[in-house]
Amino acid sequence: MKRSLRLAAVLAALLLPLGTQELIASRARGVAKFDLERIPDRLGALALAQEQELPADVLAQIAPDAHALRLYADENGGGVWAYLAFYSGTGAVGAHDPQVCYPAQGWDIAALRSREVTLADGKSLTGKLLAASLGGQEELVLYWFQPAGRWPRPPLLELALRGIDALAGRSHYAFVRLSTRVPARDAAQQSAAEARLVDAARALAPAVRATIDAS
Repeated sequence: MKRSLRLAAVLAALLLPLGTQELIASRARGVAKFDLERIPDRLGALALAQEQELPADVLAQIAPDAHALRLYADENGGGVWAYLAFYSGTGAVGAHDPQVCYPAQGWDIAALRSREVTLADGKSLTGKLLAASLGGQEELVLYWFQPAGRWPRPPLLELALRGIDALAGRSHYAFVRLSTRVPARDAAQQSAAEARLVDAARALAPAVRATIDAS
């Protein structure tokens, strides 16, 4: 009897990881419906100026369930490109991390660090701020992976929380990338560009999360 119980315990221990993987995969198979009507036409002082479609070959690589590529601009010509890609779960191909795809397109990464964004309700999300250059062009990028039901946290904690989310069936997420050109490499221009991105993120983030949570 004891031997049978021990054997059953060993089998359970061996099968648990397999069962967990199958559970996560099965919850990722369903394709969610993401309502992009929730995404606002204004981000603070920036208004929607244009919307573009991604090339077919790019879409085939990143395979989002829904996406948007929009330019928001102010009256002074300052602009922020917002790229949003929504995914149903862990079975998705996934978005390209800018610290990988920017160098692949010939850009040099000048700086990369975590950037906390305080939201209107006092809560916050943690993203990454990347500075890149190509020839005489400068670009600043603020991006994050938005999970369902919570705000993204600092990298090490976020890694653990993603595993918990997957086990709980919260596999929907969005990739958010905000980018703006920097006319010159000086402290004042960099500071103004960063503030522009943070203001846009503060206005956009609640709508992105609401879109995921409602899917």
